[in-house]
Amino acid sequence: MTVEKLNNSMPVQYFRDNVQDISSQIKEMDGALTDDAEIEKVNTLEHSFADGMYIRKIVMPKGQLIISKIHKQKHPFFILSGDVSVMTENGVVRYNEPFNGITEAGTQRILYTHEETTWITVNRTEETDVETIVNTLTTKDFNDPELSQETINELTRKEPITL
Repeated sequence: MTVEKLNNSMPVQYFRDNVQDISSQIKEMDGALTDDAEIEKVNTLEHSFADGMYIRKIVMPKGQLIISKIHKQKHPFFILSGDVSVMTENGVVRYNEPFNGITEAGTQRILYTHEETTWITVNRTEETDVETIVNTLTTKDFNDPELSQETINELTRKEPITL
């Protein structure tokens, strides 16, 4: 497996400010997909449920620049196939073989798919309505009151994550 860490971590507020700037720039580009329905036509989604778990599989075509929503719940993720660079406040990491990890609450990512990439997340919830789940598990704003002080403390820690 090849996991390549491309640069060091950055201050959380710097990352958050830049994500907002990049998101605005992407939305203004010709051909940018900004509507969830349009995005889902290009990035195939599958939803399944099992004993209090919501499993979301997304297949992202080659050449996509994607900014994720902000996650409110700590959960596992699995990259099944593909080649993708992922930027967070911890820096940029390129994954080009299967990988699994943990998404911390408060995480937002910028992804670039070098090749078609299949990504799965698993969240705990008894809910089965996908729209309700998305609204419960994600937010578009770091000021969401459901992002706890513990989450904020974790995101603003001084030491970088070791892969």
